[in-house]
Amino acid sequence: MVSLSVDVLNGATCPTTTTVTLDTGDSLLVLKKRLCAATGLPATTLKLCCAGKVLLDDDQRIGSLPSTRLTAWGPRFTKLRSDKAFEAAEVQREVAEEQRRARARPWWQRWWTAARLHWPVVRAALQTVSLRTWLKLAVWFVLMLVCRHYRLGHPFIITSLIVLLLNNLGDKKAGDVSAYTVFNADMRALPGQLRMEDLEREMRHA
Repeated sequence: MVSLSVDVLNGATCPTTTTVTLDTGDSLLVLKKRLCAATGLPATTLKLCCAGKVLLDDDQRIGSLPSTRLTAWGPRFTKLRSDKAFEAAEVQREVAEEQRRARARPWWQRWWTAARLHWPVVRAALQTVSLRTWLKLAVWFVLMLVCRHYRLGHPFIITSLIVLLLNNLGDKKAGDVSAYTVFNADMRALPGQLRMEDLEREMRHA
């Protein structure tokens, strides 16, 4: 007995794989009939390909095939379309196999693979940080450890967030106006901003 894996091209984007178990003495005609019963393709027009060679002799024995992997297609599929569909199926199969092997690896191997994959992006991002910023982070971390030792970790973090917020408010240059009227001199509004006075004036002239 031998198990044959047959990729059947039956109108789908990628072939469906069918496993057929036959005796080595059975002929290709028996294989075609089994595939016809499993897929619905007509046995008279069904074509088989094994190891890149189209099998034309229906009396050829299964035991004489060079491989247990075959491709079957109907009359709607030309050889070019069959080869393209088979190549797409092979790529999809390789991707699925790689994903299966990746899931079977230990967690530390998956972590190391992801780190090596993303390291160029991380390194480029780290190079954009100046030495002064790294020194500030080092000082902040040391102060954080000291405050944590004296049980002042939470107040230190809250104070750090307030200082960070105040340092990133930005500087207002001369002549700049804010989107909020209350922050501008003489309560000046932005050009085109809709105010209550404008609504009252439109209602009075209506």
